[in-house]
Amino acid sequence: MTTIGFREPNGACQFAIGVISGFSTTHQGSVLVEGRAVTENVPWTVFTVLVTFSEAGLTSSTTWSVTHCGVAHASSTNAIPVSEPNGSCVFSVPNVSGYTMSPSHGIVNVTGSPVSQSIVFTPAQPLTTSPPSTDWTAFVAVGIVAAGIVAAVVLLRRPRRPPPHPPKPASPWSEGPPPEC
Repeated sequence: MTTIGFREPNGACQFAIGVISGFSTTHQGSVLVEGRAVTENVPWTVFTVLVTFSEAGLTSSTTWSVTHCGVAHASSTNAIPVSEPNGSCVFSVPNVSGYTMSPSHGIVNVTGSPVSQSIVFTPAQPLTTSPPSTDWTAFVAVGIVAAGIVAAVVLLRRPRRPPPHPPKPASPWSEGPPPEC
């Protein structure tokens, strides 16, 4: 609570309240000063602006909601109206089964004029599983590579034979018939 004080002479004093950003009052009139302090309470209301969240894409009567400034609001119609004071506030849209939404969150800026925020719901694509692939080319290629690897392993692991020895040349001292003279 804020108090504003000032001195006035005895008598009736007229007053009017000026504009204070974000607040409103219609309080005005006069006070009677009779040699002592006078208190005049002024009722204020926060100036609010209509913020409308509207949806597109949901089937009729589907319930959806939006959380704005920390408060959840739900509806089964295409609009959620809320009153907000000037300022900025975060909003988020919880999931609706079977749909994706855009945007799913954001910031609404209220600056004295009505604000509209659209939310578009799109049916989610069901997850599909395709049958196993029957691309025989891949199977054949894998089979050929596997056969090549097996053949290489077999060839590398088999015992090696020593190379054949060339025939030895005859030695002059070898056994045999004696030379003829």
